[in-house]
Amino acid sequence: MTKFLLALDCSAHSQRAADYLARLAPALGDSQVVLFSVLTGVPYTEAEMADNPPPAEVHGDVDYQQEITAARAFLEEVRDRLQAAGFAAERLQVQLSPVRRGIAQDVFDAAVENGCTTIVVGRRGMSRVRKLLLGSVSKHLVHHAGAMTVWVVA
Repeated sequence: MTKFLLALDCSAHSQRAADYLARLAPALGDSQVVLFSVLTGVPYTEAEMADNPPPAEVHGDVDYQQEITAARAFLEEVRDRLQAAGFAAERLQVQLSPVRRGIAQDVFDAAVENGCTTIVVGRRGMSRVRKLLLGSVSKHLVHHAGAMTVWVVA
């Protein structure tokens, strides 16, 4: 059985990756899919605030809660679409995680922790100059995935 990690970031690019996986659903049989998103905002949960309270001037918690709400809604929408395409509900899992070691590394870590054999990610379509300056999550995943398969959907 194949287990996929579908890395999503609420963009049209990740939506295309989800649509691609949905089109393949009939051929994927009993495969499992982990829908995964890295939250890039200020990760202040009650536990994190107890250990390391934010300075008084930081107001990122409201933005972070909005990011969580938007990401959850997006992942739930994708989950519903994959279910409609033929993936059984018990074979779909939704995970959100605050950024820890960088987006690409967090995606890879989640794939390993979940026992995934394939990572599916959308391609951002950045220019060569932007890629050089900013890097690319999909490029990092392809170059550092080792024995794991990476599908980059354009």
